Amino acid sequence: MSSENYRSASKSHDPGWNDPPKVTSTSGVAGTVLPKPLLNKRVPFPLQKPPTNPSSPTELAASPGKVPPSSTPTPLPLIPKSIPTGSDGTPVVNIPEAPTELPTQDELLVQIRTVFDEFAQQLEETRRADVQKRVNLIYEQWTERMLPAGLEKHIYDFSTALKEKDDIRANVVHRSIVCDYGSKCALWGPALRQLIFALQKCNEQEVQES
Repeated sequence: MSSENYRSASKSHDPGWNDPPKVTSTSGVAGTVLPKPLLNKRVPFPLQKPPTNPSSPTELAASPGKVPPSSTPTPLPLIPKSIPTGSDGTPVVNIPEAPTELPTQDELLVQIRTVFDEFAQQLEETRRADVQKRVNLIYEQWTERMLPAGLEKHIYDFSTALKEKDDIRANVVHRSIVCDYGSKCALWGPALRQLIFALQKCNEQEVQES
C-alpha cells in the first residue's frame, strides 16, 4: 500500500470505542487534570433547632393560638367611691328630700294684703286713704290675673322685704317694678313708695327706743 492510500484510509477511518484517545499537542497544560464537581454531596441534617424570637412577625403568624400583644393599654379597674357609714358602721342611705310645695296665688295674696294694709295704716291720715285705694287696685288685678308672672313675683318680694323690715331691699325691688313694668304699675306704683317711707319711719323709731 502506498503512502497516499494509507493517509486516505486513516482519514476515512472512524475511531472505535476501544481506540486510545488522541493526544493533543497543547503546551503547558497537558498534565493538568481539573477536578470534577461533587454532585451527590449530602448536607448534614441539623440536630438542634436554632432559637427563634417569639415576638417576631413570622413566629406570631405561624402560631395561630397566640394572640399578638395589643398596643392599647389595659384600662385600670374602677375604684368604688367610699360609702358613708354611720357610727355603728352601717351604710348611710341618702333619701332625697321631697320638693317643697310652692304657695298658691291666693296664699301669696294673703301675705301681700296683710303686709300692705299694716304699713298703710301707719301713714299719716291725709295720705292713708289714697294709698289704701291704690293698693286695693293691686289686689283686684292680682285676683283677676291681670298681672304678669314676673310682676307678681316682684310684688311678693316687696311684701317680704316689708315684713322683714328690710328697707334697702324694698327700695331695690320697688325700683325694679317701676323700671320693668312702668305701664302696669302707673296707678299704684307711687303707693308702694309710701309704704317704704312708713317702714323707714318704723325702723327709726325702733333705733331711738333701743
